[in-house]
Amino acid sequence: MTRYGKPHITQRKTLLAVGEGKSDAAFLKYLRTQYCAGGSGVAVTVRQANGKGPSNVISTAIGALRISSYDKKLCLLDTDIDWTSQNKIDAKRSDADVAVLLRGSPGKFVATKLAMDDLAYDVLLDTGIRIQPLPVWESEWSQPENYS
Repeated sequence: MTRYGKPHITQRKTLLAVGEGKSDAAFLKYLRTQYCAGGSGVAVTVRQANGKGPSNVISTAIGALRISSYDKKLCLLDTDIDWTSQNKIDAKRSDADVAVLLRGSPGKFVATKLAMDDLAYDVLLDTGIRIQPLPVWESEWSQPENYS
């Protein structure tokens, strides 16, 4: 008589990524293909908020979280419209990560990353919130096929 063990089922981690517009969603989908392809163990759902600024991006993410549960959440916000104090409170309350697009032409990646890490450390000491910055410039964001 052959004994069969229980099948091994690995639960995938889930990530909700919300961008403001079509180019944001396209870039998030591009990142998904680069970093979460094939057996990565992460299922990424990309949503777009159809414009209207940071309030709508955060609201779209919160709305999606009311329908489904995700292990991690990410709101991608640019800086063409300032973020209000309420935007920051809503994002923190929803436990969403925030990505910031940098203006101007792309600079030196490592130097920029280290400068952002210094700022993130200050935020950690002041608020207890841990930020893991990744520099992405607007030109890279708008043309993901050229991003390397």
